[in-house]
Amino acid sequence: MDRPGLHLIDLTIVLWYIVILLIIGLSFSKRTKTESELFLAGRRLTWPAIGFSLFASNISSTTIIGLAGLGYTYGVAASNYEWMATIILILGIFFFFPYYLKHRVTTVPEFLEKRFNADVRKYVSAFTILLSVVIDIAASLYAGSLIIQVFYPNVQIWQTCMLLAIIAGIYTAAGGLAAVVYTDILQSVLVLMGCFILFLAVLGQYGFSWVEAVDHIDPQMMHMILPGHDPHLPWIGTVLGLPILGFYVWIINQYIVQRILAARSLSHARWGALLGAGLKLTILFLMVMPGVMAIPLFPGLDNPDKVFPSLMTSLLPPGVLGLVLAAIIAAIMSSLDSALNSASTLIVNDFLKPSNPNQSTKQFARLGKYTTLFLMIFAGAWAPLISKFEGLFVYVQVALAYLIPPIVVVFIGGFVSTRISGKAAFRTLVVGHLLSIVFILAQLDDVTGIHYTVLPFLLFGFNAGVLSLMTYLYPNRDSTKLVETTFYSGVVIEEPKVAWYQDYRWQVGLLLLGTLVLLIVFK
Repeated sequence: MDRPGLHLIDLTIVLWYIVILLIIGLSFSKRTKTESELFLAGRRLTWPAIGFSLFASNISSTTIIGLAGLGYTYGVAASNYEWMATIILILGIFFFFPYYLKHRVTTVPEFLEKRFNADVRKYVSAFTILLSVVIDIAASLYAGSLIIQVFYPNVQIWQTCMLLAIIAGIYTAAGGLAAVVYTDILQSVLVLMGCFILFLAVLGQYGFSWVEAVDHIDPQMMHMILPGHDPHLPWIGTVLGLPILGFYVWIINQYIVQRILAARSLSHARWGALLGAGLKLTILFLMVMPGVMAIPLFPGLDNPDKVFPSLMTSLLPPGVLGLVLAAIIAAIMSSLDSALNSASTLIVNDFLKPSNPNQSTKQFARLGKYTTLFLMIFAGAWAPLISKFEGLFVYVQVALAYLIPPIVVVFIGGFVSTRISGKAAFRTLVVGHLLSIVFILAQLDDVTGIHYTVLPFLLFGFNAGVLSLMTYLYPNRDSTKLVETTFYSGVVIEEPKVAWYQDYRWQVGLLLLGTLVLLIVFK
């Protein structure tokens, strides 16, 4: 941890990575003349690009560092968030993604307008933009600046945050979603390679023997499903709370779903989602296990988040360290570019475009680029302020447990019930979030002792009750709002016949089998 600066080889690798990233991103600038090109890559993404981009967008520097720290704290159960994503993506493949692609929407809130009304669209869009800019982008910038300070402690946090924001903002504004997705492919490969190298380096401390490594670890740290009284992640939170949080991230959040909306076809959307889900299963070994195996190597760390940097600086030789550091920067960039592009997409399509319907697609593309640059500057300026709020992002993770349930309730309710109207949905969102804010200020989880992973399920039930009451008071009377927006409308998209091994249903079966094996081995 006290290594001053980087070896010339490491620094060269990092700089070349940044140069290549900019070249790839800027090479798409000539193709982004319209809003469709800027926001949806012309709707021509194929399944490998979708799968790797889904993975890269979800894996940030905070994820890599945080999962290693959580593994150090309470073991392999830290990967429960990851395999749960596989289950949620499979639900999307069967039930939700076909509806998005049938309507050819640009944003998820646009789909909600088709089902409900413009008020619901703008409300959910504004909520998503706020989370993307203030939390996702700022968190990645701040975590990245902390990594850089390990090697260059004299560099100010605001300088690093602004530099990272500018790099991501330039190629995202220039090349749009295509630049984001195809740089994500490079970044996915780097992240997977870098984390695999670190995993091998840690395993090498035990003679490259898995059995030897496990023998040095408390058996309780090797269980995914923890007791109901566990203070970190009780099983009831895993089973009931995490699916609700995951549903928002993988089915509703524009930050992730934009890749599905840009798919060349439903088949490519499904295959891409399955690839992304499969890559998520590797996180147990590549990001969580290094933290678990570090427990005997670095006993008694005062801050678990120091695990990943400690492993990097202690175990990796020059050259290899640069490659892993490039992987960390790749994780930062993949999150930044995705959040910047999705927030810009929401602002232009859900707010500016409805207010200025006569502007051309080229004009909206220009607005989108300007919006991305503005968000870049704002996030770069905001991120350093996080240092003034100790524990802010731990608190934010708890806050999300309060804030997400109203949106999930409205989305699922509108999909399965034809009686829910736009008025009922909008009022449920407002009431649900007002009460959530009250509960946050009252620190409900501290007062009641209910674990924050269980809260989403309880608040889901509460908001479902609010939605039922609002539906009784304001039932839906507009049948046009039900056309191919509910489960009962039976959306069918004709897809060409494929060989059995290309059939997504067989692939889903294999993915579920792999998930089941992990759960059995680490039960």
